[in-house]
Amino acid sequence: MTSLGLRKPQCCRRTLWLAGFFLSTVWLLHHLIQTPSVRHQSAIPNQMSGFQIAERIRSLGTQEPEEHRDEQKNQDPKYIANSNETVSKDIMSHAANSSKNKSGTPSQGKKLDPSYYDISFKASTTPILPRFSEAIPVGKHKDLVIPEFEKRAKVNLGLGDWRVGMMERQPQPEVDESLYRAQPKLKLGVYKPRTEDIRTKNHYWQVVNSSRNIFLYSAYFDDRSELRENLIRIMAIGEVTLEKLHCLLWYPRQRDPDVSMIKRDPIGPKIAPSGETKYEQYLFSCGMVAGKGVPDFVSVTSSERINSTASTLMRVLIPERPHRKFEFGHCMSVVYWKHDPYKVVEWLELHRMWGVGEVTVYNNSLDDITAMIFKQYARKGFVDFRQAPSVLDDDGELVILMNMSPVINDCLYRNMYRYRWIICSDLDEYIVPTRHRGYHGMLRGINRQHGFSHPAYSYMFNNVYFFTDLGAQSREPWFLLTQRFIRHVQPSPFGYSVKSITDPLACVGLQNHLCWRRMPSLEGMARAWNVDVNITLGANFHYKKCHLDHYEGEFGLCQDAMQASVVNTTMRRFGDRLYDRVAKVLLELNMIEEVSHNTSSHDM
Repeated sequence: MTSLGLRKPQCCRRTLWLAGFFLSTVWLLHHLIQTPSVRHQSAIPNQMSGFQIAERIRSLGTQEPEEHRDEQKNQDPKYIANSNETVSKDIMSHAANSSKNKSGTPSQGKKLDPSYYDISFKASTTPILPRFSEAIPVGKHKDLVIPEFEKRAKVNLGLGDWRVGMMERQPQPEVDESLYRAQPKLKLGVYKPRTEDIRTKNHYWQVVNSSRNIFLYSAYFDDRSELRENLIRIMAIGEVTLEKLHCLLWYPRQRDPDVSMIKRDPIGPKIAPSGETKYEQYLFSCGMVAGKGVPDFVSVTSSERINSTASTLMRVLIPERPHRKFEFGHCMSVVYWKHDPYKVVEWLELHRMWGVGEVTVYNNSLDDITAMIFKQYARKGFVDFRQAPSVLDDDGELVILMNMSPVINDCLYRNMYRYRWIICSDLDEYIVPTRHRGYHGMLRGINRQHGFSHPAYSYMFNNVYFFTDLGAQSREPWFLLTQRFIRHVQPSPFGYSVKSITDPLACVGLQNHLCWRRMPSLEGMARAWNVDVNITLGANFHYKKCHLDHYEGEFGLCQDAMQASVVNTTMRRFGDRLYDRVAKVLLELNMIEEVSHNTSSHDM
């Protein structure tokens, strides 16, 4: 047998070579044409692409507290909320696997289905983000401030008065706090907004790029010792039903932001200025990674647009910590329209007499003369005169009143280490120390009356109307309202139009009348939270034209109330000192020419 019989034909060898080349080419093309995210997951299943990161954040966004989830269900019939526990465990599982396996060892993990995390995901409209080749480090569990109780209020803001009813404390639904965990350095493929990216409204507000109207006023770093973890607080106005929102925390020398889902707390009433769209006043809280410093800026974005450049970039302000703080500071809510300039000077001088070290005022649309007076006091260091224009193109009162809680909480967080006590009242109201010369002695007297070894966290003062319809009981001094109008109606039921003095370190959300949300860690403490002050020690004297007929919608209520009026000369105790102070300022402002103080003119 020859060797030729044992050799394969040349044509067969060529055929086998071509078949092998064809199969190799098919195999190579099969792997090359896969999408980047799928290729990456197949090769390194325990590390996640930017696409998966964005979906993971969206999955967090779908898990909201029950009260927000119910609103979302009513708005979107397609809304289906996944289990908090399921999503939380899934995220923790992926993060744990990522930290254990960084070598890229293949595994049999199944392909990520975006719809599992967010049923609103649309592949046609969501770009695939750059791959992320590092494991996601999950930040330490963040316990945001989630109060167990809150005070509910019935309101009618059209007339500026509050009915706080019986001040019942209602239990709040439990919230899965792990949903608000901050995650560091997420590679979302987005950049810090540039100046041209930022949307503003009336210079002082920033506008969130969202399908809903959301406006941001200011942002503060909150590191109070009563908190479990440090937080970023943002004062905001937004529609009642909002999308899921996230904070992007921008640090120096860190290209990618830390990201956390926003916990939002209402800090004011719902207002519908146009009759259709309802707005609410919010405090947004953003968790931080444990051990990190203060970010330079914070952006707010919706989970739907987490991979787009944000339209907001708020500088995170750090509250000042002076060596010596004011014992009493006043936070006045938004002021607007025309005021009697003589009453404004009287109001400011009375509070200086009683021990207030500084008054913070937020101007919306004051008349020029009143604004001039505040600026004059600002030059002397007694007033911090700030601006708070409206967020809507409407000069109606309801639109202006939407600013109330955001600006008064700006005052709270700005001054929480500068003011030992924060006083809340309007320009027609005075929390009057009825027995003492000032606020320091009044609080000491209240504490003694209640047997407190330590001060309470908040003191609430009953409302007493001095209706100007009752007429002045004297003609002079003509520029001192409180010395001429000394007749009042019966004190209001407690809870009606109350005003307060509050420890700022104990309050999470302040409102124009009282602390709306307290620090939850203070619940159940031995130290008293709130004191209903006996009217013999202090009360809120309220000077205005009677509004009861219009407010209650029943004619004759003003007449009935004023028939039971009585004379109260408490304010006459301060008359001489007040006269000298006010007259001096009015002369400086050229608002009077000469003054002759006739004390006998009190009697008509």
